[in-house]
Amino acid sequence: MATSSTGTETTLTIFKESALGNTAVVVSDESTSLSFVEVVNADSAIRHLKVYNTPSPTVGTTQPDMILPIYSGETATITFKTPIVFDTGLSMIMSTAAGTPAGSAPSGSCVIHLGIATSDNA
Repeated sequence: MATSSTGTETTLTIFKESALGNTAVVVSDESTSLSFVEVVNADSAIRHLKVYNTPSPTVGTTQPDMILPIYSGETATITFKTPIVFDTGLSMIMSTAAGTPAGSAPSGSCVIHLGIATSDNA
């Protein structure tokens, strides 16, 4: 499970994904701190960013650790005062379905930026 982190200053890396669908994209395969999320949903309907505390989720079976609904035409930016630690890795999908089900991939463009720090750049 993802947990909150306190501690020393870290260097953030910006991870960008512009073609996220309902197949997991591995952001990191090691402990990762998530400081912010920015999602631009240019699709015509609500989409759900699902974030997993594992580099290898079974999409549709593995319960996401975080689900962020992003409305059509919306840019959502979430900054965490205390970074969230994904201690076994971090992966994500973008889906039409809320909850655990995989749902369909977005038909339009969704661009995601993550501010992350791993053990390599912490």
